[in-house]
Amino acid sequence: MILSEIEARIKSKIESTGTPLKNWDVQINYGIKTGFNEAFIIDRAKRDELLKNCPEAVEIIRPILKGRNIKKYVAEFDELYIIFTRRGIDIDLYPAVKEHLLQYYDRLKPKEENDLIGRKPGSYKWFEIQDNVAYFEDFNKEKITWIELSDIPKFSYDNENYFVEATAFI
Repeated sequence: MILSEIEARIKSKIESTGTPLKNWDVQINYGIKTGFNEAFIIDRAKRDELLKNCPEAVEIIRPILKGRNIKKYVAEFDELYIIFTRRGIDIDLYPAVKEHLLQYYDRLKPKEENDLIGRKPGSYKWFEIQDNVAYFEDFNKEKITWIELSDIPKFSYDNENYFVEATAFI
């Protein structure tokens, strides 16, 4: 490592007083992979429409950040929401959401052997997000969000319970 004298002193001070991340009791997870964001990530107008027609959907429509929303030290919420239909959800409890997702049925169903369209093969149902997110409750906790690929560090502290999509991490 090539550091100036002051940088070396700062690094030394941090290392002598701090706890390395590897020694913390934290789990690092990636954001949600829906398999077809056009269906699952919606704007405020669509969210409001779905909630007007199906108030129960507030349970599964959550604010989401994309990687581009995470700036240096802060996240900028773009009024985007995810329809978080995780594995095992009963879509019939949310008729307006089901109707919204049905318009994308061909793109949402898991591909079978000779299918040209659809999401990757898997055991999920057509209306469920593609990947199992067993750690989904961590989105409801305070956390640090970041993006991996950037020319400058981009981390933010989140105590607003944002979900993040696949271009970000928690």
